[in-house]
Amino acid sequence: MDKKKMITLFAIIAFGIVIWFLPPPEGIKPQAWHLFAIFITTIFAVIANTASIFALSIAALAITILTGTLTADQAYSGFSKGFILLIVVAFLLARAAINSGLGERVAYLIIRRLGKSTLGLGYSMVITDAIIAPAFPSNTARSGVLFPIIQAIS
Repeated sequence: MDKKKMITLFAIIAFGIVIWFLPPPEGIKPQAWHLFAIFITTIFAVIANTASIFALSIAALAITILTGTLTADQAYSGFSKGFILLIVVAFLLARAAINSGLGERVAYLIIRRLGKSTLGLGYSMVITDAIIAPAFPSNTARSGVLFPIIQAIS
């Protein structure tokens, strides 16, 4: 991590610590205020691109549990549904497709077959979506897999 990102990250963490120790507004429980401090700090760190969203979300989850803001059962309850894990895995697969260049290779195959016109490229996106739809029934998960392919086509 370069020096600029480190300084930005430390500034964002300092901002989060300040929010943490501010008195909560009237009607808000301290636990909710602390959760807000962790959440807003994580969002700012993601926006500032100080680290990957996966690393920042895992760090935020760990901080939430270690500070006692939420219990482990409460913190992990969002992952108890199967479709949430499907979405996470789809975005991990999308990252792997981007890093390995697989999305680009698939895009070149699509362009070779249907890329003679913009209409053909549009049809290729629909066909690709229809092919992977049975494997990824969630629209969000499917978009995570389709994104590197569509980005490479564009």
